Amino acid sequence: MPRAILSSGHTSADPGSKANDLVEYELSRKISRAVLPYLRQHGIITLSVPADLDLLKRIEWINKTGYDETNNDVAIEIHINEGGKSGIESWYEGEGDSNSKKLSDILVKSITTESGLPDQGSKSEYEHEIGSIAFLHDVNSITTLVECGYIDNEADAKFLKDDKNIDKLAKGVAKGVLEYFGVPFRDLPQGSPPVVARPNPSTTTPPVNQFQQTPMPANNFQIPSYNSGGMQGFDSNLPQSQPTGGFMSRDDRKKMVNEMYTKILGREPTQNDLNYFLNIGISEQDLLKKMVDSQEHADLVKSRQEVIKAKEELNQHSTELLQLRASAEDQKVIIRNLHALIAQKNQAIAHMQQQLGMMQNYQNAQQSVSINNTPTETKHNYRGTFLDKLFKAFSDLFE
Repeated sequence: MPRAILSSGHTSADPGSKANDLVEYELSRKISRAVLPYLRQHGIITLSVPADLDLLKRIEWINKTGYDETNNDVAIEIHINEGGKSGIESWYEGEGDSNSKKLSDILVKSITTESGLPDQGSKSEYEHEIGSIAFLHDVNSITTLVECGYIDNEADAKFLKDDKNIDKLAKGVAKGVLEYFGVPFRDLPQGSPPVVARPNPSTTTPPVNQFQQTPMPANNFQIPSYNSGGMQGFDSNLPQSQPTGGFMSRDDRKKMVNEMYTKILGREPTQNDLNYFLNIGISEQDLLKKMVDSQEHADLVKSRQEVIKAKEELNQHSTELLQLRASAEDQKVIIRNLHALIAQKNQAIAHMQQQLGMMQNYQNAQQSVSINNTPTETKHNYRGTFLDKLFKAFSDLFE
């Protein structure tokens, strides 16, 4: 026999989004409670999670029922969206091609068909920037999280204020669950419309062992029986509903989420991220873990490592560049000195050439003067003096 668990997001102490005189906790509780008669009249064993359990306690409570995926048990959590859009959105576990995706796809189409609200799609939790949704991957059953309209959209808010439309949403959820189980849908008997539950935050939640029907073991399914006083001898290991304490206010959670995003991811959260974490009432420790484990954080760490490496390489290149510049300046000084020496040598050579020219001119001038002062030889007969003749005569005698 098919079994299902209906859970509503938030608690009276942590009511979720508020807008247009509506409160998310009250709406999600009304829708999930209105689903129960439709499923139970079709023989679906259906449990409703106590109202005042925070997310982690809801997950623990569901898992202690023994419902799990191997028995094809399903768990659906109802939320109301925020962000200004309009319509129905659902989320499934993992990447797809799973029972969670199948259930999510069926539900979003069934609810949009029944309600007439726009289809915002069936999406993988990995499409979320943080990369995971706790209810989807921590619950042992086949899970889907459904967002039934946008509380801050005026048209959706007007729709949600009408109990007839609440019944349409509940009927859409029920039809989707029945389609998933392969059970034909039939309307409730005429004259007995489903009662839309109105949660009263001041009402004490009954103990968890006072269900209207008993979840039967997976290997011994029976048509559920009903009573008005709860079931005797139900599994005592189921978690007891306890008043929750230590909740941060919505403003404090919003501040915490913004600060964590800025500190861990270096940016502000998107509106969808902010809405999601405000709605699920995540703790600071869990949010930190999700951020550190996210692909975005891994990419940031990798990018930072690459930046550090690039800075080191830049510093190394800068040092080499400074060395090259210093060497180039030294070379410039050497070249300037060489040019100065060459200029000095050229000046010295020019001076020497000038001196040589002057000396050459002087020598040429001296030679000209010497030549001009030399007497010209004249050929004539040497007559000699009387003495010459006398000596010559004596000379001739002795010969």
